[in-house]
Amino acid sequence: MNTLFIIAAFLVYYILLHFWVYRIYKENSPKFPNCLLYNSKTVTATGCAGIAGMALSFAWGAQTDIRILMLYYLGILLLSVLTVTDLREKRIPNRVLLIMLGVWAAFILINMLVDFYAALQIAVMSLCGMVFNGIVFIIGYFLTKKKLGGGDVKLAAVLGLFFTIDKSFGTLLYGLILCSLFSAVLMICKKAKAGTQIPLCPFLFAGALIMLQIN
Repeated sequence: MNTLFIIAAFLVYYILLHFWVYRIYKENSPKFPNCLLYNSKTVTATGCAGIAGMALSFAWGAQTDIRILMLYYLGILLLSVLTVTDLREKRIPNRVLLIMLGVWAAFILINMLVDFYAALQIAVMSLCGMVFNGIVFIIGYFLTKKKLGGGDVKLAAVLGLFFTIDKSFGTLLYGLILCSLFSAVLMICKKAKAGTQIPLCPFLFAGALIMLQIN
């Protein structure tokens, strides 16, 4: 039964990812549901990476509170969409960030109906993660003389709600390390200069997947 639940959850994840990206880029996408099969290589790669990461974390984190796991998975799903938009347009749409806030609020409210004190504890952890991420990226925003995008600052703060104070540091750490290594390789290969803007969201997505594998 658990195996069927896991398979169903991952299929829903993949369908939601494609459908959401189709809604954002429907002018350039094949008609739904054909987009489920070949929306774009970027969407497919992001979806497969998310599914693999979620499957591994589910298997390795079986002792974790299921509510916390679901919150992480929601963060991965929403971050998947932003990864695609950041790669294609190099921007973080505010409407997706607002949807993320709404999803988090709905998640907390629903859990409060089931277990008020457990949901309140999760909410406090999430808000602490939001404050931590926000402070780190605001400092980075000014240290880089505003070369770090304002959308990245807002994204980091919102991600803190989903990955909580427990996992926010790991997500940022792994994501920024990967981004730094990638930037260094580009500069060594003379494919980028010091001022070249690199989409950050894909690296935060990868950082989140790595973080989910580490308890």
